[in-house]
Amino acid sequence: EEMIPYFEMISLAGDEPLFHEGDNGDALYIVMYGYLHVVKKQPDDSLQLIAEIKSGQVVGEIACLVDVARTATIYAVRDSVLLKMTRSSFEILNKKYPEA
Repeated sequence: EEMIPYFEMISLAGDEPLFHEGDNGDALYIVMYGYLHVVKKQPDDSLQLIAEIKSGQVVGEIACLVDVARTATIYAVRDSVLLKMTRSSFEILNKKYPEA
């Protein structure tokens, strides 16, 4: 219950992007329900599927934690609901609960 204020609930429609390769890594996400694909642009401009993200999984945490650009594009395969935690919220929680 104490962590609820640090999250924002967001909805994605099927085929809607969560973020694009190269975007700022400013948040991490937990998939509450839905299904996401992770794709990377290839030298010939085609997209290669590199991972699938299902309910209960976390996505975007590395770019958020180390403050780097997104390394892939992630989009919803079907309607999905995610919890978003910004980097600033994560830092507040980290200071409050460093043992975690």
